[in-house]
Amino acid sequence: MSNCLGTRVLHCFLHRNLYANWHNPEAIIELQSLSRRNWMISGIYGVRNSKVDPETLRAIRAKFDAGGVLVPAQFADAKYINQTADLLGVYDFGGNDLGAEEFDLAQLEDAG
Repeated sequence: MSNCLGTRVLHCFLHRNLYANWHNPEAIIELQSLSRRNWMISGIYGVRNSKVDPETLRAIRAKFDAGGVLVPAQFADAKYINQTADLLGVYDFGGNDLGAEEFDLAQLEDAG
C-alpha cells in the first residue's frame, strides 16, 4: 500500500496516534490517543488517500467498536449532523466525511 506513514513514526512514538492496516480492500485506520487509555478513530484512508467504500467503513467501524474504540459524533451520527451542518453552511475540511447519503453509522448502531 502506498502511504505516508513513514512521516508519522514519531507521532506513534509519542503515543499521540496509532495506525492499523486493514486488508481487502486495503485501508489505513488512524487512531488518536485520548485520556484514560481510550482511542478514537480519527481517519480512515484508502490507497493514496482515496475514499474507502461504505461497506468497508461499516466493517472497520464494527471491528473497532467491538474493541471499545470511540468514534467522533460527526461520524457516528454522520447523516443527521452533516445534513444540519450543510444547511448551516458549516464545512469541516480537516477530516473524513463518513456521512455520505449511502453510509449512515447510526443505522449500524441501531442494528447492534
